[in-house]
Amino acid sequence: MTKGPQEDYEAIDGPRAAAKIVNSLDSDARERLLKAIGEQDPALMQKIMANIFTFEDIATLTPTSVQRVIKEVDHKDLVISLKTASARLKVILFKNMSSRKRQLVEEDFSILPKIPISEVEAAQRRIAKRVDELRTEGIVRAEADAEELVP
Repeated sequence: MTKGPQEDYEAIDGPRAAAKIVNSLDSDARERLLKAIGEQDPALMQKIMANIFTFEDIATLTPTSVQRVIKEVDHKDLVISLKTASARLKVILFKNMSSRKRQLVEEDFSILPKIPISEVEAAQRRIAKRVDELRTEGIVRAEADAEELVP
């Protein structure tokens, strides 16, 4: 018996796949695309939005997960991404760094020259992409997800 064409493919979660594409865009393109999708299909836009993980969403991770993210991401990307990070996220990141790592990041941040916003956003997208990969693998969790866990 031969397989049909549908049997050769894994099911694809459309909104999740679309969210990955949207996450790879710069903020202006992302905004325009989501607006266009929202005008055509508001329900689809909401599904896509639910699957988008942004750099600022790191603040929703458990402390252990934030520590893992800090170890997993490129040091330079981390330093650059702090340029436009919210005060809340900066506090969470620094709180979850070792004192040595915090000192290195603070020193490198203090000597950063002016950087184009596109470079900052690119560093943030790379970090968000890595965090999303770690979430998919079950290595990092959001606080809300962690509440469901029983020791």
